[in-house]
Amino acid sequence: MLNSLNYKILTFQTQITGEYTIDALVDLQQLSVQNCRFSYIRGISDSLTELTINGCKLFSIQFLVNFRNLRKLVLFTNVITDVSAVSNLSQLEDLDLSSNAIIDFKPLQALQNLKELYLNSNKIKNIHFLSFMQNLVTVHLINNKITDINQFSILIKSKSLRRRREPIFYFRIKTEA
Repeated sequence: MLNSLNYKILTFQTQITGEYTIDALVDLQQLSVQNCRFSYIRGISDSLTELTINGCKLFSIQFLVNFRNLRKLVLFTNVITDVSAVSNLSQLEDLDLSSNAIIDFKPLQALQNLKELYLNSNKIKNIHFLSFMQNLVTVHLINNKITDINQFSILIKSKSLRRRREPIFYFRIKTEA
């Protein structure tokens, strides 16, 4: 348990297990947790603007529902299957859900401020949900289950993606042998 500390940025890599509580870190703006084993974090300040949880075998992100000030959320290399909790995070600009087991990305349609989206190594077959995301600038879709290249016309038609001069989306199409 961490309490009575006046940190703005906190990073830790440790073998935390079970449920973890962070109390009284009211000024905390950035939290990075790596290679941990826990089921839930409690007591995180709602002033948090950046959160990274990677390699922690996190399966539920329901605790994120009230973090409306988050601008950057990185949850790669976990075991997340349900992303409905992020639909309330309207301030998100940068989201990384790479290397999880997510199939349904429709809840992301509500994230109208999202500019950067990383969805590498999931189980995505259909990318129509991206057509609702008007401010996207970069999309990463490498190592998914997308086989119909025609779906990428959604990205090509996107006004925000067409404005860029450098590559705007990254993907590989796997063909069945």
